[in-house]
Amino acid sequence: MAAARALVEPHGRIIAEYYDAGVSGVGEWADRPDAYSLLQSIQTPAVHEATAGLRLDAVVVYDVSRVSRRGDDFAELHGAMLRAGIELWTVAGNGPLSNWTSPLV
Repeated sequence: MAAARALVEPHGRIIAEYYDAGVSGVGEWADRPDAYSLLQSIQTPAVHEATAGLRLDAVVVYDVSRVSRRGDDFAELHGAMLRAGIELWTVAGNGPLSNWTSPLV
């Protein structure tokens, strides 16, 4: 988390942290409460407690493989983020993914 904070600090602030400790990324959203909460924050930010009244500009992860290892879940998150204009940043890549705005095929 410290690396993510260091990456974000010059650009803004972290408004919420989502981390499913000890839960595999192979599992479905329903088995990953924080991952599911992140998706809900993106889809309905005004009503979600962690992000109410705040603008979510980016999601920062250590590496894109940490988001999900299930293609359908990743595609759902990707689509929701694209519709909301939210970037995906990775600590491993030191910033935003350059090809993030392309639809998945």
